[in-house]
Parts: sequence; structure tokens; C-alpha cells
Amino acid sequence: MLITKFLHNCLNEALQKLIDEQNITNFTPPAYVVEKPKNKTHGDYATNLPMQLAKIFKENPIDIAHKIKDKFDADNLEEISVASPGFINFKLSKIWLEKEIIRCIDLKNNFGNQAKNNKNVQVEFVSVNPTGKLHLGHIRGAVIGSTISNILESQNFTVTREYYINDAGNQIDFFCKSIIERIKELQGKDFNITDEMYSGIDILDISKKIINKYPDYQNYDFSNITEDEFEGLKKISIEICINEIMDDLKSLNISHDNWFSESSLIDTGYLDETIGILKELNLIYVKDEATWIKTEELGDDRDNVLFKSSDKKPTYFATDIAYHRNKFKERSFEKVINVWGSDHHGHIKRMELILEKLNVNPKNFNVILNQIVSLKSNNKTVKFSKRSGNSIFLSEIVEEIGADACRFSFLSRSSESQMEIDLDLFKNKSAENPVFYIQYAHARLCSILKNAKERQIDFETEKILSLETIEEINLAKKITEFPELLHRVSENYGVHELTFFALELSQLIQKFYENNRVFDKDSKDDQITKSRLIITKASKITLANLLSLMGMSSPEEM
Repeated sequence: MLITKFLHNCLNEALQKLIDEQNITNFTPPAYVVEKPKNKTHGDYATNLPMQLAKIFKENPIDIAHKIKDKFDADNLEEISVASPGFINFKLSKIWLEKEIIRCIDLKNNFGNQAKNNKNVQVEFVSVNPTGKLHLGHIRGAVIGSTISNILESQNFTVTREYYINDAGNQIDFFCKSIIERIKELQGKDFNITDEMYSGIDILDISKKIINKYPDYQNYDFSNITEDEFEGLKKISIEICINEIMDDLKSLNISHDNWFSESSLIDTGYLDETIGILKELNLIYVKDEATWIKTEELGDDRDNVLFKSSDKKPTYFATDIAYHRNKFKERSFEKVINVWGSDHHGHIKRMELILEKLNVNPKNFNVILNQIVSLKSNNKTVKFSKRSGNSIFLSEIVEEIGADACRFSFLSRSSESQMEIDLDLFKNKSAENPVFYIQYAHARLCSILKNAKERQIDFETEKILSLETIEEINLAKKITEFPELLHRVSENYGVHELTFFALELSQLIQKFYENNRVFDKDSKDDQITKSRLIITKASKITLANLLSLMGMSSPEEM
């Protein structure tokens, strides 16, 4: 059981005893938190429950805290104390810590996992227009989405990782026109890349692959291309582009379970069916030859266009409504998590409003916005632009610093905050590089365990653990926080916490290593050696599990 849940249960039991004793009726317990205090001298965990009860009991929070403490019954605690202005602090017992470390070794790769959820969840992430290779602006959402998916699976959610292919808008026509002009260039003919087209080097690469795979385009005359021929080339271009995107994502240890096409919503009539439902709800009207939806009367700042007057094509919002109806109504996802760029902020509220009208609980619609990322190299900011052709591609960054450093760096700040990544730092093979430091800690643990095996030290049969030094205790406490971390991130989606935890755990491993000799000359039967090998093994399991959830490797040698 999670320690915070255990403490919540104990607090509720103590509170009930107090209520019964004072003959209080019609009592509704207030919301309160159990969390780690900022000041470690206050204990391992603390609660604000007494302060939440002050108005109800009409007493001083300190007095309430003492009363709850007196009713408290928990064997896993070494000390319970009261602090001003009304906190109850808890210090975990060494016996409980030792049991949890043994449990970690018994569970191995499953340490930190939960077994009670089993909700059907969809995580939609990346979903970049298939108009070229993935670049810097796409990496953060990709890494966040894949890591959230890993965390949710560890907490026993059934997760579908999905990529929404925006293949129905005008940008796809411009993409295909860009391909045509680049093929003309490769043919040695006159070509014209206009401002609205895509001029990047990746478009030229895709054009070369089209010619290599479909030789007929080597001498193709585009001057009289028919609509069907244009659509055929567009389909080929999208297919090759998606394959490029898949390869880029694979280099970052990212894959999707499903690739959902926007155009399928149109081709199957599902979009029209969805618009029909909205019409029945009296939410659709026509103005200036465009089709609008009444989002303002639902609470948005304005109404929104669903079909444009110029070409009668659906807007992104129109197909997105149908897409989300499909998620909830046809595929029965109990929760949907979308990882979007920060420019989609205004899209969230109007989607929630429409989903509610479609009898979908908007609380089951979750959006994680990720802010802009910039790169720094040689103390200078590196700039890029998609359409101007100055893109910094995902593949280039992975080649520059490696997949592990790429994933860690893009996870290392809250998604809501802008960030700058120092490429030189993550290329550095020293303790200054957090990825090197963390993975080196794992390699060192593996080396110790390998040494124990060579010495034929059996420390796992009896598993006798005795935490004595401050480094052992602090490391054990950190390990026991791991299940709490995964549970918390599965609820708040703050995957940046994983990077902080990995660094803090590695620092505690280093302190343990520096101040606690594991092997002595006669260590084969030495109980201290065996005890420290148990801590070493638990540390290795926890760090390896954490790196795996972040999509990173766990090297055994460095």
C-alpha cells in the first residue's frame, strides 16, 4: 500500500474515534493532504488535517492535532509529532523501511506498479501534419506523451497510444504542390516554391524517395496533372512522410498503437453524422455562406466556423469534434489525454463545451499543453523555422546528443514552462551531464552486484537487512517513495518529476557508495556486506525501472 494512502487511512480512523468520543453527528470529513514536508527535520510526511478541522471543532489546531495523535495507531511509524500552527508530522520506522526494500527486491521489474485501475485510456500525442520530417518543435510533446503512456501502464491502465494524422486540410494540398515543384527541380525543369509552400530540405528528400520508389515520376509532365493524379501523388507523399515520421519516433524509442486518419472521418460520413447530431441540438447555423457552431451561447468567447464559405471544406475544429466523439462514443475510452502545443490553448474550452452537449463528461477530456523549446550551443541560441527551410530536425538532435539525453532533456521541465536545452551539456561525458551521472550510477550498482556474484555472496536467500547509517536510511527512504511518485504522476501527468527523482536517487546512491564500504576481505559471510548488497540491489531495480519508464536505457557498463 502507498504510504500516503496508509497514513490517510490511519488518520481517518483516528478522526472517527475522536468524533465518536465527542458525539458529533452529521459530520463530513474535510479535504486534507498528506505530503512530504519541505523541511526534512519535520519528518518524512506531514498532514494539515488539524487546521482543516479548526472551524468545525471550534478549537485550536494544535489541540486538535494532539487529540488525533493520541488516537493514532500505526506500527509502521517511529515517531508522531505535532508542529505549529497545526501539523502532524510522521517519521517512518526502520522496520517498515526494511520491509519495503525487501518488497522491492521481490517485485523486481514490477516494483512501483499498481494493480487496481484497469481503466481504458487513450493518449494522443505528436499528431503532426504529415508535411515533412519531425523537428525541434515536435520532440517535447512526443517524449511527454510516450512517458505518460508508460506511467499509466505501470499503474494498470489499459493505454492506447494514438497519432492523429491531419491529412484533410489545405496544408496537405500545399505539401503536395511543394513535392511537385521539388520533383520538377530534380527533373531539371523550372520550378517555383511560393510562400505558402514548404521549402525545407526534407521536402526535397521526400521527393527523391518518391522518384526512387515510383520511377514514372522521373519524367512526369505536371503541366496538365488531373485531379485524380494529384490525389494519387498526395497519397504517396503522405505515406512516405508518415514512414519518415515513424522512423524518427523509433529513434527516440517511441511507437504508437494506432494511426487515425482525419480524412477517414470525412470519407466514411462520420463527420456528416456528427454535424447532424449537432444540428438536432440546434447548435448549427449558416452565415455568410459558412457553417457555424453556437459555442458562444455555451460559454466560449465567440462562435466558431465548421465549414468555410470559400471551399466548403471542414475546419480543423469540425473534424476534431467528430474525432473526439469517435474516441468516447465509438471506442469507449474512459479517459482521453491529448498532448498539444501551447497554441491550442483556446481550443480546449470549446471542445469541453461541445463534448458536454454530446453527453461526454468533460472531466474525462484532459489536455497537456507543452511550451516552446529552444536549443543552445556554444552559448548561442539556435533558431529554426518550418516553412523557411531552417528546421532543426529530430534526427539531427538525436544524432547530436543521443536518444537518452534527448528524452531526459525534454522531460526535465514542467510542460507549461518554456525551456532552453544546452546541447553542449548533454554531450559532456562527466558528472555535469545529468544523464551521464544517472546512468553511471546504474552502471556502478551493476558492477557491485557483479562483484558479489563473482565472490559467490548469497544475499538474496535470507534477505536480512539492517539499516544503520544515515546514507543507508536516506537511500531506503528514497526508494520507498518510488511507488508514490508513479501514482502521483499518473494523476497529475507531471512527468518532469521523474527526472528530478532520478537525479536525487543517483546522488543518494553516490553518497551511500562513498561512505559505506560494501566489501571487506572476509565479506562472504559478513552480514553488513549482505545487508548493503540488498540496498544496492533495490537501488538498481528502482533506477532501472525509472529509466525504463522514461524510455531510456540502463547501461551495465560505462
